[in-house]
Amino acid sequence: MPPTKVDAKKQRRKDAENAFETATATGRSNRTGRVQFDAPVALILARRFEQTVRTAMAQFYRKDRYFTVTLYTGPNHLSLWLLLDGEQVTQPEVVQFSHPLCPALPPDDVRTAVLGGVNQANARYRTDFFPREIKFGIERWQGGDLVRRGAFMIVERLATLGPDRFGLLFD
Repeated sequence: MPPTKVDAKKQRRKDAENAFETATATGRSNRTGRVQFDAPVALILARRFEQTVRTAMAQFYRKDRYFTVTLYTGPNHLSLWLLLDGEQVTQPEVVQFSHPLCPALPPDDVRTAVLGGVNQANARYRTDFFPREIKFGIERWQGGDLVRRGAFMIVERLATLGPDRFGLLFD
């Protein structure tokens, strides 16, 4: 007996449900409902996260002698102010703006993240910008990746646009 339209529709629905159960957009699901990732998918997810940090909405401005960036990534928010100098300072001063969701952080963790981003940008653009003072406010501390990216972006913008055009809205 040939399948009817109703049977074909039921079969397509069943196939779609089976496909949804066995594969998600980012991995394969096993019978317990957990998603298992193979190596290429895990690499793609890591790159997507990296791109999310890279493509965070950024606002640059200059306040007195400070070069600042404000990053919005969706779940997190960072305001980073750097007082930069041409001479390297061994222990730049770290000041944290109070934020209700982020407790006081160890200054060494923040200093390490900022210096990592600044050194990476200095190496890439062959510049000599070094933080003398670091002021920051962050919504959630997640290991310093966002702070490192913010410091990198400040030096990158200074290297490409110069200090006079740093805070301009349109390049």
